[in-house]
Amino acid sequence: MPTDFKLQDTKGTDWDALAAEYKSFSSGPATASIKSLLSRTNATLPFAQATAILDNGCGPGPITAALLETHGAELPASCPILAADFSEGMVKQVDEAKARALAAGEEGWQRVQTKVLDAMDLQGVADGSQSHVLAGWVYFMTADPNKCLSESLRVLAPGGVLACTAWEGSEWLDVMNTLKGVRPDLKLPELPKAWSDAGLLKGELERAGFREVVCEKVAVKMQFERHETLVEWLLTKLPHIVAVTKDLSEEEMGRYREAATKLCREYCPNAPGELSGRSLLAIGRK
Repeated sequence: MPTDFKLQDTKGTDWDALAAEYKSFSSGPATASIKSLLSRTNATLPFAQATAILDNGCGPGPITAALLETHGAELPASCPILAADFSEGMVKQVDEAKARALAAGEEGWQRVQTKVLDAMDLQGVADGSQSHVLAGWVYFMTADPNKCLSESLRVLAPGGVLACTAWEGSEWLDVMNTLKGVRPDLKLPELPKAWSDAGLLKGELERAGFREVVCEKVAVKMQFERHETLVEWLLTKLPHIVAVTKDLSEEEMGRYREAATKLCREYCPNAPGELSGRSLLAIGRK
């Protein structure tokens, strides 16, 4: 296994099997960031004025669900929401969430459509067609984040708003990085520097052509029931971790679990408990 495996080396199919389980992650540490993303976006360009919204890299749909819950009543009746992801499995999760919501009488979900799309190439999304593009933890995981930004700029209407999130760092990332103590020759993917620093991220959006750019930090938490259960999920479910560790022996994997669990307990001795992280939220206008 190459030691320079990168986040962008994962494919849509790599995330398909994880789609259902990923809901627990995206609804955990993502909650505070999604709340801030929607609040700051609404303050920049009210959802009451939305003409079309793209949830870009939607995953299992936590941003779309939160948008409908918090601002659904404000959205114009004619405003569609497109939830798009490069993973068919993730898109299927949104379709299933929509079906459940409509069956429960949540009519706001009727405006949600889904599509399998690559954030770097939004085929079929017309120029200037969106008033809002919301992108949670996706652009920095692609092969070319700048293409994601240029595509977002292309599909936004003049004055439209992009709101995107990234990670500055987290205790659960530190937990996963205990691999270096077991196999120093293996290296987990690193967060791109330009997307893990608030000042640098602001510059990325400005160079892409966005104006009035603001970037802020948001404290987040990952709650867990048992240290061992969280570690098992982190080490055996996330596609980039699975790819890097696929050739580890059973003994090495056991030592990895032990080291990761030890650090997890150091960060949070009690269980149930929570680990801390720092998300970045960047907002800019076309």
